Amino acid sequence: MIDLKKRLGEGVIFYGAYMGELLVAGTMVFVFEKVRCAHTQYLAADPDYAHVNAMSFIYYKMIEIYMEKGFQYLSWGTTTEHGGEEINWNLANNKEEFGSLHSVNSIFEKHINNE
Repeated sequence: MIDLKKRLGEGVIFYGAYMGELLVAGTMVFVFEKVRCAHTQYLAADPDYAHVNAMSFIYYKMIEIYMEKGFQYLSWGTTTEHGGEEINWNLANNKEEFGSLHSVNSIFEKHINNE
């Protein structure tokens, strides 16, 4: 993640929720200025602090930040498992609780070797 930040600069932002000095939840966000979209990736939360809903707080603050910047989209990524074969309904419901809507993403593949 640090390497991505070095290579992409302001195109990658880290958000964290702290209790004192302890990081209890965080995410990495890819910022696509041209299309006014922020995409979360690599979300993590300490299960010992689930009762404080730190990830929900991060989501809420990100919605505020990107609305203020005039962004049109905040992407929480896929909600599928097993290579897109199964929907993780708990994850989908969690995202929808923040007012998100689902959409279908196309996958494009290009084989780059003869094997």
